[in-house]
Amino acid sequence: MVAICYAWWLSHDFKEDFADLLNDKDLLYGNDPYFRPYSADKDTYNAIIDKVLPLDENKGMIPDIKKWYTAEFML
Repeated sequence: MVAICYAWWLSHDFKEDFADLLNDKDLLYGNDPYFRPYSADKDTYNAIIDKVLPLDENKGMIPDIKKWYTAEFML
């Protein structure tokens, strides 16, 4: 979920391709031991993406992830 959020926000904030970001093995810079690029687990990603996009930034753990993202990129 963190990877999906980061890829979503990066794609909007920096005009990058969402799919390319999600497939980048360095998306989370090794900070998440469970992260796998999109190409390594397409079915799981697609199931989650279908349910959460577009992101509701007031729901579940998304507000916490947004705080990390905002702090990390100083936005």
